[in-house]
Amino acid sequence: MSAELYFRLGPMIRISLPFIFRLADQMEGITSLPDKDAPWADVWIKIFMAEAAVEALVTSSLYAPYLRTSYTSAQEFLATSKEHTSKQHDEARIVSQYEFYALKQAY
Repeated sequence: MSAELYFRLGPMIRISLPFIFRLADQMEGITSLPDKDAPWADVWIKIFMAEAAVEALVTSSLYAPYLRTSYTSAQEFLATSKEHTSKQHDEARIVSQYEFYALKQAY
């Protein structure tokens, strides 16, 4: 019997727990976004970190070719986050609680 594990759709791949932990740590900022309006300067790093982590996961990680059901969710999150990060980076701009809600829902 082979030492490889097989699943319905082919061989299972090994996952790197440090990679998954780092990804979760970078995404954690989205859950800590405020529930009220806040200045862009207070939240931009959390949104950028999460966006960069998901972008790296779906484009250049070892796991990118194996993403099936989560790929569309990742693309929806990226589209939502890029709506905010592609705007002019005015630190005084106030981001509404509804924009935070949209990001949290996409997460």
